[in-house]
Amino acid sequence: MLAGWLNTSRAMIDEGYLKLHRQIRLWEWHNDPYTLSLFIHLLCMANYLPNYKFRGKVQRVGELHTSYAMLAQETGMHINTVTDRIKKLQSTGEITIKSTNKGLDIYICKYSKYQTFNHTHTTSNVEQDVEQNVEQDVEQNDKTGKMQACTTPSPTLDVEQNVDNQINKEIKNNNIKEKNKKRKDKQVSEPSSQAGTAELEAQFDLFRKAYKGTKRGLKVELDNFKKKNDNWREIIPTLMPALEREIAWREKMQAAGQFVPQWAHLQTWINQSRWETEFETVETATGAASTAQQPTQQPPSENEYGGSFGGVDC
Repeated sequence: MLAGWLNTSRAMIDEGYLKLHRQIRLWEWHNDPYTLSLFIHLLCMANYLPNYKFRGKVQRVGELHTSYAMLAQETGMHINTVTDRIKKLQSTGEITIKSTNKGLDIYICKYSKYQTFNHTHTTSNVEQDVEQNVEQDVEQNDKTGKMQACTTPSPTLDVEQNVDNQINKEIKNNNIKEKNKKRKDKQVSEPSSQAGTAELEAQFDLFRKAYKGTKRGLKVELDNFKKKNDNWREIIPTLMPALEREIAWREKMQAAGQFVPQWAHLQTWINQSRWETEFETVETATGAASTAQQPTQQPPSENEYGGSFGGVDC
């Protein structure tokens, strides 16, 4: 929409320097980087030539024509951030806004106090032009009631309200769609998650029943296993293979006539993460190496495998 105007006025926009007073550090929006950046951007875009015409209309010194979308594109801010910061600048009387179906006419109040000029117009002449513009705004406000001077914040016009309402409506609709999508995804994933949990619990029960040491009921042992291991879902499939390796090792040790410790209580086996035990090869009576392995851990203490109380950890 504004591409043609940007191309024709680019030379005017890029001419000269922008002057920024050190007192801007005391400005109430100085610690808001988005508002500060947007205001400086508006200063750069504002017209500084007296009697400059835009589309046949004389544009005031300190005035610019743009849109929320264009400001968002030029500053890299989200359009919601731009609309919010524009409202802040308007609320403190830094700018006035007139919305049309072609965009925004933004006028920077006290523009002459921010900038000085090196054109044929002196600073005082420019200030006089700005003051005359303000007087014209006040006079127009008295006649039509549609605009206010810079001394008070400008009201949100009907067109701007429609734009803001449309943006808020789109944001609300997007939020509703996102919530519905998450709810739907959750409903789809919950049954499969429940089915996966039931299958893992069944695998644990098979392991529990195959375990040759003293054990308790499924719920008690499973609750203890989950409590000790946050990643219990990944561990359960490894329990039965680990148990089979230990059974094979015990058989090889017994065949070789070596000491075979008694089975620990299942709770002790779980608490000590014995599914991670690695076994070394067992030498048979004839010296041949078998495929079974001997544990690398030290010989068990007297009560390591439960003693008279079954190895329950306190």
